[in-house]
Amino acid sequence: MASTWTNAELRLMATGENDNTWGDQTNYNLQRVDDMVNAYIGVTLSGATKTLDFSNDPTSYTQENGRCKILNFTGSPGATCTVTFPNKKMWYYVLNNTGDAKVLFALQDQVQLTL
Repeated sequence: MASTWTNAELRLMATGENDNTWGDQTNYNLQRVDDMVNAYIGVTLSGATKTLDFSNDPTSYTQENGRCKILNFTGSPGATCTVTFPNKKMWYYVLNNTGDAKVLFALQDQVQLTL
């Protein structure tokens, strides 16, 4: 039986799966949880759009800005910039430190919030 994945893309391993690598897979899950609970990351905006990173069914760990709890947007988009969040049920703390009030945040591709 193969792994299944939660809404937050945490890997749920089947019994007997990932012999000799289950410890690594568990640690990757814990790192993802830590990102969702505690991580602060800077995201530079420089154009009209930005889509946050969030991998589906990941088998290794890489910190992704769309999985981090606190997002500090910086840069100088120069015009309206639309930021698209992953279509996941998650909460974010968003800091708009771009110096530009024209940043549009599209949350879960459904709700829009202008800061």
